Amino acid sequence: ELLSREEFGTLLRHAQRSFDLVIVDSPSSSQHVDIEIIAKATGSALIVSSEDRTRLRPLSALKDNLANSGVNIAGIVLNAA
Repeated sequence: ELLSREEFGTLLRHAQRSFDLVIVDSPSSSQHVDIEIIAKATGSALIVSSEDRTRLRPLSALKDNLANSGVNIAGIVLNAA
């Protein structure tokens, strides 16, 4: 709900004007809708996956869903922690 409000867009635009790089953390990939909203608003996505918890199929599905939504995939980070 918060993500679809105008205040989120206003805050994001202000941050993008004020900083060289803005990173918006999001919930796990099980919340695809939130991720797509954030990625579309920011223009790209950097996917972070956990080495010991992320499975290939869901990761691939997330990447495909974002790409099919017109989101630029900036990269994927493999977190070993």
